[in-house]
Amino acid sequence: MIRIVRAAAQDITLERLFRSLKYRDYRLLWVGQACHAGALWIEMVARPWLVLEITNGDAAMVGVMVAIRALPSLFFGLIGGVLSDRFNRKYVLLSAKGSAFTISTLFVAVLMAGWMELWIIFLFAFLRGSVMAFDQPARQSLVSQVVPMEIITNSVALMSSTQSVMRIVGVLASGLVIELLGFTYAFALVAVIYSGAVISTSLLRVHGHPHRRTLQPMSLATVWGELVEGVKFGFSTPAIRGIIVMSLVFYAFAMSYMQVFIPLIAWQEIGLGARGVSYLAASTGIGALFATFAIAATYPKRLGLILILALIGMGIALIAYSSSALLPGWTGIVVPVLLIGIVGVGQTGYFSLSNATLLTAAPPEIRGRMVSLTSLDRSMAAVGGALGGVLAGLVGAIAAQSIYGAIVILAGIGFFVLGDGIRNYRTP
Repeated sequence: MIRIVRAAAQDITLERLFRSLKYRDYRLLWVGQACHAGALWIEMVARPWLVLEITNGDAAMVGVMVAIRALPSLFFGLIGGVLSDRFNRKYVLLSAKGSAFTISTLFVAVLMAGWMELWIIFLFAFLRGSVMAFDQPARQSLVSQVVPMEIITNSVALMSSTQSVMRIVGVLASGLVIELLGFTYAFALVAVIYSGAVISTSLLRVHGHPHRRTLQPMSLATVWGELVEGVKFGFSTPAIRGIIVMSLVFYAFAMSYMQVFIPLIAWQEIGLGARGVSYLAASTGIGALFATFAIAATYPKRLGLILILALIGMGIALIAYSSSALLPGWTGIVVPVLLIGIVGVGQTGYFSLSNATLLTAAPPEIRGRMVSLTSLDRSMAAVGGALGGVLAGLVGAIAAQSIYGAIVILAGIGFFVLGDGIRNYRTP
């Protein structure tokens, strides 16, 4: 056993770990995603905290805000997948990045003018969610277009590392800027960072889809036909069908912790300010960074089984994190910060491996639509966030998060026992 571990460790070299970064277009995608992730994580801390400030700690309104931001994925996600498979993915992605920059700039203008109200936050959350519906399919399918397929797991994991690093940097910056300078400066920083995503995306040298067949002229009927084609393929492929069903649970019950339960538990139970919330969120980034580097270095093959284990582990970590807030004294602050890092491991492990599964299990010409199928799942974050806020208002944030964690664990066990299609999936 020791010899096996030593041999595996010798295979993990820096060249192997960062292999995808040898490709120019991948590097530009990586930088653009790093900018996108940095801005996103600042928003993830600042926007819920702004809602709490305006509503004097109304948990239900935080849940409503999360729901409004996630709902556009339900309406536009599949269309975004069709567009990314039909048009040059670079320009689909560039349009999404440019729109995000514009929306962020307008939000700052409203803050500076002193016009900010709750309904305005909801409006901009909806607009921001609409842009994300077109960003995700184009970006993820572009990854498989700019690197060889044999390193796709490495590529997806390194792309996820941007989320991990920027979760640490972004949330710490958000907490400090909010506490020292105010919300206007925090959201101004978001707009500035998004400009970097626009610039790096514009420098890509990606020309169409090399594997795509001749398409019929653009019309409502052809878009609908291509959408249906993608849905049929996804639900007829066991591994992709398993990802779609599993992600319903993941987004509804596992992903509410960041925008709903971290702020609420910090506010109601631990008594932390914006900087304390940023420490909790940054801890998840440290755990996530560990997960991404582990996946990038090892090129795992049994993606389905690892996905299920990541789901179960995340549910356990969510319960442990929320319960630890009841500990007395300084332990009630330090232990939650440590345990929430394990949640980050499960979250990023799930993201990386589910995306790698979608990209390897589908032919090149429909990968955008396969990624977009999970937009239906991401819209479940709207339901989970809204219900989580309401449930926290009824039974308290700790009990609500524990209930959500238990649901995640039971679902993971169910997939392990019954989900042969996803449990047995290996990369080709």
